[in-house]
Amino acid sequence: IPVAPMSLSGHYGLPVEGYYTARESGIDFFFWEPNYVSLTHFARGLTSEDRERVNFLAGTFEAEPRKIRSDAEAALRLLRVDRLALFLIFWVQSDRRVTPEVREVCEALKREGKVTSFGLSTHARPLAVAAIRDGWNPVMVRHNPAFRGAEDEVFPVARECGTSLITFNNTCYGRLLRPRGGLPGLRAADCYRYTLSFPEVTMCWSAP
Repeated sequence: IPVAPMSLSGHYGLPVEGYYTARESGIDFFFWEPNYVSLTHFARGLTSEDRERVNFLAGTFEAEPRKIRSDAEAALRLLRVDRLALFLIFWVQSDRRVTPEVREVCEALKREGKVTSFGLSTHARPLAVAAIRDGWNPVMVRHNPAFRGAEDEVFPVARECGTSLITFNNTCYGRLLRPRGGLPGLRAADCYRYTLSFPEVTMCWSAP
């Protein structure tokens, strides 16, 4: 589904008003986990019309199909939406998390109309490459001016396979914004522009 190239995570508890400001500014995709309380309040306060224009990502840390389905259905209930725009297998560190059974439950959720698409996120670049070649799409990886390994290892494979890439950690948890070695820090906007300047990158997350 088409979304704005910058999207918003609820990780640091942005006040509810911040999500409305973001939506009015054109952001239409939000990264949600159950402990993101203010983002949950934002989602539950949306009108029916608003829900047609706002998309949510949710995911799971589980590896067992029954628990994966339970997490997806719980997200639908808590957010009061009929469908998740994207459902991720979160923070994959081993191929044991992406078994055929895991893939099948994700496919089933999509067939049932509970998710529009599904993918996975990982810090491990070799695992991201393997997932892309196995047909996972989209794939979410870390990328910023301090950690550029994905540019050589992951981006070319995504381009070859036509896979959408989502990037996160674009300011390196804010460390890139601090002065260092007598030089000024980067601006957050420049960090986001940097990752989005690569045609392989579909979108990135901001977590204010």
